[in-house]
Amino acid sequence: MNPNDLAASVDVLIAGAGPTGLSTALALAPLGLRVVLVDPQSTEQLADPSPDGRELALTHRTEALLRQWGLWERLPAQARAPLQAASVSTGGAQAALRLDASQARVGLPPLPALPRPGWLPQALPWLPDLAAHALGEASPAPSPIAADTHLGTLVSQHALRRVLWAGCAALPGVRVLAGHRLESMQRDDDGVTVHLVGPQGQARVLRASLLVAADGRLSAVRRMAGLVADLHDFGRSAIVCRMRHEQPHRQVAHEAFHHGHTLAVLPLADASDPGEGGQAGVLPRHCSSFVVTAPSEQARRWMALPAADYAATVEPWLDGQLGRIQPGPGEESRRHLYPLVATWAPRLVSQRVALVGDAAVGMHPVTAHGFNLGLYSAETLARQIARRARGGQVDPADARALDAYDREHRHTARWIFHGTNAVVRLFTDDRPAARLARQATLHLAERLPPVKALIVRQLVDA
Repeated sequence: MNPNDLAASVDVLIAGAGPTGLSTALALAPLGLRVVLVDPQSTEQLADPSPDGRELALTHRTEALLRQWGLWERLPAQARAPLQAASVSTGGAQAALRLDASQARVGLPPLPALPRPGWLPQALPWLPDLAAHALGEASPAPSPIAADTHLGTLVSQHALRRVLWAGCAALPGVRVLAGHRLESMQRDDDGVTVHLVGPQGQARVLRASLLVAADGRLSAVRRMAGLVADLHDFGRSAIVCRMRHEQPHRQVAHEAFHHGHTLAVLPLADASDPGEGGQAGVLPRHCSSFVVTAPSEQARRWMALPAADYAATVEPWLDGQLGRIQPGPGEESRRHLYPLVATWAPRLVSQRVALVGDAAVGMHPVTAHGFNLGLYSAETLARQIARRARGGQVDPADARALDAYDREHRHTARWIFHGTNAVVRLFTDDRPAARLARQATLHLAERLPPVKALIVRQLVDA
């Protein structure tokens, strides 16, 4: 990815060389396009990113795409952890909803397209079938998901970024301009002229047929293109870190909505070292990622605690399910703080500009599925562009392709985005009525197999 031989004109310029930007380059590469990624970080930071505490729950569809690109097996074993089941509760053992992949085999009657005018009369014939399934009176329909299939795989974001970078580095049609900031752009009928500023302040101009914004939730390119986005600040922050625990997690994730805060425990591969100082038994090998979300002021107070005090604060929230919890050695116990802001762009394309990843839809991390949606946006954009190719000629800025991408990805993202936000609102509202409502919701969902099937299918293939 040497930028020195970079031509002044390229087919696609991608702003942002994070996971989604790199994925977009990988998805477009088979089309024979000249692709350039621009990112303000240095080459060293992009090629070997530091651990940032974030674990991504990759769906089966995401795994299939990474396998297709030859990248799945490059992920280190210690960076991958299969997720066999998940448990959701209102704190402790109350109202637990337990999910595993086999539940996706429950058959569902066809769902009407909702909402639209006249949806209620169309939905009414479906309701008795749902009740019959809930009571076990209907025959389950076959499902493409096998009973022994895991829900997904947890992968460390920094490890995934290294693999995506290596994949792009092997592609002759992909170049990276590291240490460059996109300063401005001008569009006309034939292309986009982009003005860049380099690491020493030097100016550079590139001409591209299509500009892709993969520069995050506060996307500068989105703003330059005149595309708007709805931003929702949840007023909360997430504390993310790894910790060791005495009892094995058995590859089960836990999500507990406590009064005033939420705890998610994501099962990781057991630690390869015996613990502090190399002495066996000093620290347990069992390891999970602990994600605590709380009002930002409270989160900052917890961030200020010593590592051992923070572990002692979190431990009671699990009611002894994982035994004693301890911070890991060295950098392993480092905590990371992330403010929670969701974004939704009502329109994903403009003249010769397309939004992908968080620039298009930025998810609340409650399901850890944000990267999947970003990867889907990259794959969908490349597929729609390929469909409009004629006679071997690929126009990455074909207006019909961009419109088709806009429709498909907004449809894919709409329900998971708005559904996730509705869940967050219900499960973080600490008023008595809301607390009763969420307990009732979990009790009901636990007893309705079709509802569990819908949830699991969303988790598996999102």
